[in-house]
Amino acid sequence: AAAAAAAAPSGPALKDDPKYAKYLKMMKSGVPKPAVAHKMQADGLDPAALDADPDKPFGVAAAAAAPTGPPLKDDPKYAKYLRMLKSGVPKPAVAHKMSADGLDPAALDADPEKPFGAAAAGGGAPKKAAPKKPKKRRKRLHWQAVDHTKLEGDSIWTAPHEDGAMDLKLHDLEDLFVQKQETKKVEKKAAAKKEKVKVDLIDGRRATNAGIAIARIKLSYQGMREKIMNLEDSVFTTVQMRTLQTFLPTNDEIPKLKGYKGDINDLNEAEKFMMEMLKLDKGSKRLEAMIYKSQFVERIQQIREDIQTIAKACDDLKMSGKFRTILRYILQIGNQMNEHEHKAFSLDALKKLSSSKAFDNRTTVLDYLVMVVKRNDETLLDIAEELTGVQAASRVMMDTLRADFGQMKKGIEVVDVFVEELEANAPDIPLPSPSASPSTNRKRQGKLKELRNQHTFMRKDSEGSLQHFDKGIDNADASPSNSSVSSLQIAIQEAQAMPKSEVGRFVLEAKRMLDLVDGEMTTMVSKFSGVLSYLGEKPERKSHDFFSLLHSFIRDFNFSRQRIERQLRSVARQKRIEKAKADRERMLASKEDSKEGPAGAAEAKPAGAKPPRAKPPAEMTIDEHAQAAAMDYAAMARATRPKRTPRKSPAGPERRQSMFF
Repeated sequence: AAAAAAAAPSGPALKDDPKYAKYLKMMKSGVPKPAVAHKMQADGLDPAALDADPDKPFGVAAAAAAPTGPPLKDDPKYAKYLRMLKSGVPKPAVAHKMSADGLDPAALDADPEKPFGAAAAGGGAPKKAAPKKPKKRRKRLHWQAVDHTKLEGDSIWTAPHEDGAMDLKLHDLEDLFVQKQETKKVEKKAAAKKEKVKVDLIDGRRATNAGIAIARIKLSYQGMREKIMNLEDSVFTTVQMRTLQTFLPTNDEIPKLKGYKGDINDLNEAEKFMMEMLKLDKGSKRLEAMIYKSQFVERIQQIREDIQTIAKACDDLKMSGKFRTILRYILQIGNQMNEHEHKAFSLDALKKLSSSKAFDNRTTVLDYLVMVVKRNDETLLDIAEELTGVQAASRVMMDTLRADFGQMKKGIEVVDVFVEELEANAPDIPLPSPSASPSTNRKRQGKLKELRNQHTFMRKDSEGSLQHFDKGIDNADASPSNSSVSSLQIAIQEAQAMPKSEVGRFVLEAKRMLDLVDGEMTTMVSKFSGVLSYLGEKPERKSHDFFSLLHSFIRDFNFSRQRIERQLRSVARQKRIEKAKADRERMLASKEDSKEGPAGAAEAKPAGAKPPRAKPPAEMTIDEHAQAAAMDYAAMARATRPKRTPRKSPAGPERRQSMFF
């Protein structure tokens, strides 16, 4: 009896114990039980108090009584958490999981050879587990509880209700908001299944994204690793290779993955993929080489097209006689407007032709240029036909083009790093032999052709370097007689120099192509520098700005030409109308004159009168051409504008519109 009294807990009831009061209040306020248990553990208290009888003391006898039961390592309640620790799961994660399950995380630091937790539940013998009650699904009212300890004395929640306790008669609430469910009867199996332990070694969101992305690649993780090891880019798309590169293990994840000693099947799919990729040497570099290899043909073709575009535009400008003549027209017009005798002007003046207007505020210098060109040589109006490459060149930035090509030259070095390794593991190429049978030689020659044409992006540009090799294979006869022996030997020598691996052959061809494009790039830069010097422009001028300026001039020139031609057609139509009207008036006048007799007719038409003869254009000077064009345009303007009262010009020196070069 004395022992029992000593073992019995003493002290205040649990609900009145100040150590546990605030945690019980948190439970009443609606705080989730795992959160309260975690808070108690952080404060050094036993979370088992949340399940103890609040009307009895707690904790005193638990500290005095010796724990009973099986050793901790054999206790089924704690077995899975100890396995998680052995598998490499971080200790704080295991402790958090135990708190969420309502167990004391202190067991992780206890002696596994001794019992743990029998007395911590409130003393005495362990209670038998009560039969499970039917589960109930309850509708929850999601609100945010207020900590009553922070309420003021005059708060609506702390003031006593004048009617005392309220009886709201909520007897039907259970029928509406609670649904009873019968517990499923589970037959006990003879052999208990091992409970699966969920292990999280990497971030959950990253694991989810990786699992979704990798599932789209229809290869096993081992197959992916082998393909990446051999740089076989043909089985992946570019997007897939970038995805694999993104989800390779990071420096922070590698120690966790290497420290895991548990069952690989307990890991999620992303972690299984990363565990396999740990066996891959230089995985990120290999994937980078594969991406470069898969995009090489497309990128090098685009670079070559841009190089050829700029080179063609440069050739067009140098070879265009119409462009050269129009520049001379502009120079003479500008010199006459500015009353200077300049020998050249910067092409930036081309932008001002369409914005500089005459005193009528309608005619631009570009309009006047079109009129002069139309009067002197209409063939110059088709200048756009000789400068077809300028518009395409205006969309290419030479600096960007050169930077992209520089990246291509550096990228081949990334692939070249793995050639030696892959060459050592590649099988030997079967070579033709004079001692082999004709059928064997034909098969081997076919294999050589297949390997040689594996990367054909060089064929059109480097036929000279491989022409001898092609001839040797194509003309190698099956029999070792006559002149075919030398051809066969040439084919064997060329084949022996061929790399054994597919990546090696790619690098060989890619380097040849890069050398070719490097020469084309140098030629293009030289041509552009020559065009700048030819037109008197500064050597540091950007290609995009230069060709965009010329493209804008050609476009504005064509617009002005179309506008002038519409106006001229309108003037011609008006002249035809006036001529028809004048002819009708002359016809009526001749009828009246015929009535008066031949004398009146003689007076109307003096003898010997001849119309003035116009000077032919070939005999006119440039100034006379310009004057005639100005007179034509003035007549056109008078015919198309509404009549108005002329305004007297102020007295003073003559005003001139200037053209700024």
